[in-house]
Amino acid sequence: MTYDDYGRRVAIDNPDTGKTQWWYDDAGNMIARQTANLQ
Repeated sequence: MTYDDYGRRVAIDNPDTGKTQWWYDDAGNMIARQTANLQ
């Protein structure tokens, strides 16, 4: 699991489900999430 400088989760690599990533705006709100199957 990977976190940014603010302690927010930004990525996780799971051998079963692949990589999931999260993006946040300047206010700390999650604005996007991408899973291994691009959902």
